[in-house]
Amino acid sequence: YLSGFLSEADRISTRIQTIRGDADARIGTDVSAVNDLLKSISALNGSISGAAVSGADATGAQTTQMSYIDQLSKLVDVKVNQEANGGVSVRNQSGLTLVSASNYTRLASKPAAGVNATTSFGPLTVTGVNGETRDLADSLSSGEIRGLLDIRDKTSVAVNDQLNEYVTQFSAQMNAAHNASSAV
Repeated sequence: YLSGFLSEADRISTRIQTIRGDADARIGTDVSAVNDLLKSISALNGSISGAAVSGADATGAQTTQMSYIDQLSKLVDVKVNQEANGGVSVRNQSGLTLVSASNYTRLASKPAAGVNATTSFGPLTVTGVNGETRDLADSLSSGEIRGLLDIRDKTSVAVNDQLNEYVTQFSAQMNAAHNASSAV
């Protein structure tokens, strides 16, 4: 029974590491999607402001841009401000500029090659509109990427730690029961 219990605990621990690896891979995919959306939103700022200057209709570009912003808001937290030229600026809830009138930030993440209980993941970085690079993870308050970071770095680690503690306590109790019933 004990070996079956320990095998099952090992299987669960391995599955937890798989979940962490899956979350890490999805973060990489989402980072690519965010970069594409930021680039597209920024490009549309140029079209919209150009239309405003020339008196042309920018409704189609504005509708498309709002669709991109809606997609972006599912991945990271955003606050949108309408600019005087018709375009938008986009920031996250902590105030980090994601899209300015004429530029956009770029996110970077390097998914881990293999994941185990001791894997240390690389940072999720952002290169801002002025070229500065910093860790983005702490300035995200919501969105799919925040949720994936929490699963990868907090929730699954806590569950694995609880599992390890349970197995340790169970083994100690089994050893104590065995020692109490055996002759010295």
